[in-house]
Amino acid sequence: MTDSREDHVHTSAEIPAPTFLERTAQLRQYLYGILTPAVAVLMGYGIVDANTAVLWVGLGAAVLLGGTATTAITAQRRRGDLP
Repeated sequence: MTDSREDHVHTSAEIPAPTFLERTAQLRQYLYGILTPAVAVLMGYGIVDANTAVLWVGLGAAVLLGGTATTAITAQRRRGDLP
């Protein structure tokens, strides 16, 4: 019995490199994951107090969410959904 799937090695010509927007989306996703834990660690070491921590998390979210909107609008313009 043979396997109908063939082992295939993808070459760099077959797999397009991620665009700038895709790379920034991956970076934002990574930063979302470490923002809150990083602030919690800073609070644990007494570097940031609870009142300041809320401000840092809010600032980080505002910056990261602005990039999300820009990415979405750019993708919609490329598809022709927006003028």
